[in-house]
Amino acid sequence: MRIPEDISLMGMEMEELNTNFDPPITAISQDFENLAKSAVEMLIAAIEDRTAVKNIRIPCKLIKRASVKQLSPAKKDSEI
Repeated sequence: MRIPEDISLMGMEMEELNTNFDPPITAISQDFENLAKSAVEMLIAAIEDRTAVKNIRIPCKLIKRASVKQLSPAKKDSEI
């Protein structure tokens, strides 16, 4: 199999490893500092018997590299 011609490949947090791959792998990068801060805040709220937020959204970043095949854009209804 060939990447990305036959299969697209993505990873998580691959900055250190990415230099070892050809083609470079597309990855999702998480904000671990924000994730840790939110986790600690929720833990403290639970310990202090306060109502903690049950769901949080931590933004992440898509780092586009050569391991994902570019697909042609979807056709608009007027083009069909």
